[in-house]
Amino acid sequence: MDDLHDKIAELVLDTIFIVDVHGHINYVSPSCFDLLSYTQQELTGRKMIDLVLLDDRAKTLDESLLVMSGVPRVGFENRYVRADGSVVDIMWSARWSPEHQVRIGVARNVTTVKRQLAMQQAMYEISNAAHTVTELKQLYPKVRRILHSILPTSAFALALHDEQACLALQYQLDFCGDAAVLQAKVGKELCTLAAQSNKVELHGGSKGEPFWLAAPISRADKVFGVIVIRSHAGTVLGQQEAELLSFIAAQLSDAIERHRLHAELIAAATTDELTGLPNRRLFVDRAEAACRAARRHGHHFALLYVDVDRFKAVNDTYGHEAGDELLKQVARRLSKCVREEDTVARLGGDEFVILLPGVHQQASKALQEKIQAAFKEEFVLPTGVHVTRDPSIGLAVYPEDGDDVTALTRAADKRMYANKWHRSMKS
Repeated sequence: MDDLHDKIAELVLDTIFIVDVHGHINYVSPSCFDLLSYTQQELTGRKMIDLVLLDDRAKTLDESLLVMSGVPRVGFENRYVRADGSVVDIMWSARWSPEHQVRIGVARNVTTVKRQLAMQQAMYEISNAAHTVTELKQLYPKVRRILHSILPTSAFALALHDEQACLALQYQLDFCGDAAVLQAKVGKELCTLAAQSNKVELHGGSKGEPFWLAAPISRADKVFGVIVIRSHAGTVLGQQEAELLSFIAAQLSDAIERHRLHAELIAAATTDELTGLPNRRLFVDRAEAACRAARRHGHHFALLYVDVDRFKAVNDTYGHEAGDELLKQVARRLSKCVREEDTVARLGGDEFVILLPGVHQQASKALQEKIQAAFKEEFVLPTGVHVTRDPSIGLAVYPEDGDDVTALTRAADKRMYANKWHRSMKS
C-alpha cells in the first residue's frame, strides 16, 4: 500500500505529509528529498516541529492547533531548515482527518519567489530608512528588524571606528543572550578581517556551530565601520546573504556620511571656531529655552558675563597667535568651573557668557569666586611667556534683572563693565 502511495505521490509536484496527533511524521512523499534534503526514511517518525526554523516555531504550533480543531488551511507560510542547514520557504495546504486522527498537508517550495520579493522589499525599506531616518540610533535597530524579517539571525552588531581607528560598538542585539558579539573571538576576528580587506567575510559553521558574516562600511575605499551577523546554529549563510549584507552596509555608509555632514554643518553654524565653545547663536537659543522653562515652572536661572582684563595688550605685545592661545585657555578654564548642564559660550573677542539653569544668585556668586580662583594660575603663551589676567564678571538673574535674553545679557554686561571700572580705579 505504501508503494502505491509513493507512486501516486510521485505524480504530485508538491510534497505530501501525514502527521499524527503528537506531531510525528507518519508518511511523507518521495519529493521530500528535493524539498528538505532528507529521505523518507530519515523523516518518518521525526517530530515535524523540529524541522521548523526556530523563529517560526511558535506560529507553526498555533497553526497546527487551528488545523487540528477542524479548520482547513490554505496558504500558510513558514520556514524549514534543510539537512544541509539552508532555509526553505514553504506554503501549506492542510486539513485534519478526524477518522484517522492525522493532519494531511501539502507543501510547496516558494523559496525562490519568496526570497526575490522579500529581497526587493527589504532593499527598498532599508534604502528608504537610510534616507529618511535622521537619528542613527533609530536607524540601526530599524535596519536590524528589516534584515531579520528575511534573514533570521541570532545576533546583529554594528561598530564604527573611533579616533584611534578601533572598532567601537554602536548597536548590537544578541537573541541568544550570549556575550557581546564583538567580544566573541570569531566575531571580533571576522570584523577585523572585513575592515582590513574591505570586503565581505564569511566564517562557515562546523559541527552545528553558527555561521558568521561581516561586511565593511566604507566610502571611497576607506573603511570606517563593520556590520556583522551570526546565524542560528545549523542555519547556513552564503553568497546571497553576503550580497544582502553588502547592500545594507552601503546604505548605512551613505546614511552615516549624511549624518556626519549634517552634524558638521550644525557645528559650524553653532560653534565658535577658535575655542570650540557654543557661539552667540547657540547661546541665544539655549538662553531663550531657559527663559521659557523658567517662566513655565516659576524657576530662577543666572547668567554670567565674563571679560578678560587687558586682553588687547597680549595681542599688541605678543601677536594674535598668543591672543588666540590665551582665549583657548580661558575657554578651557571656564568650562572646568561649571556643571555639565551649564553652557559656556564665546560671544566674540574676549567676551564669554555662562548660562546657569536653575541657579540662584548665591550659587552664582560662588561660581564667580571659583572662576576668579581659576584665573590666578598663569597662562602660558606660545612664546613661552607666562602672563596673568583677571576676569571681570557681571551677574544677572532671571526674573529679577529681566524676563528675556536681551534684558538679561544687557544687565550682566553692564555689571561686568562696572566691575572692570572699579577694579581699574583700585589699581
